[in-house]
Amino acid sequence: MFENWLTELSAENEFEIWSFSSDSLENISLESWIQFFEKAVSIRAQKVPVNTVYSSYIWFDEQALNLKLATTPYTKNSLPFGCSIELVESLSIILQTWLNAETYIPWEELEETNFEDNKMDSLPTESKPLKVWAVEHRE
Repeated sequence: MFENWLTELSAENEFEIWSFSSDSLENISLESWIQFFEKAVSIRAQKVPVNTVYSSYIWFDEQALNLKLATTPYTKNSLPFGCSIELVESLSIILQTWLNAETYIPWEELEETNFEDNKMDSLPTESKPLKVWAVEHRE
């Protein structure tokens, strides 16, 4: 499985966002996932245009229950997220969160929300920062 994905990454002409669902787990060890992502990021680094800075980064999308891999022309301190982020030093932090996540939210745990007249000011404003692991590529 990993070898096929690495072959696909090598063949990419543009940096696509890759998404990994819990269906991808198949009892694969944390260490195997770390090795795969280290190779994937290395492949992406080789494709960075000369005289530029790109970052490859990985995060767990809790709403979609997917792990995401992206590479963009931003430094790791200016990644294109619309929320606050917390850069983490260890990829295993992100991977463990994904590997241990529930694959669904039970109906009885959902909270009903009633937004009168669709007023956006009644939306919750506090949220925890999104944990992101990132590596900069400078060519």
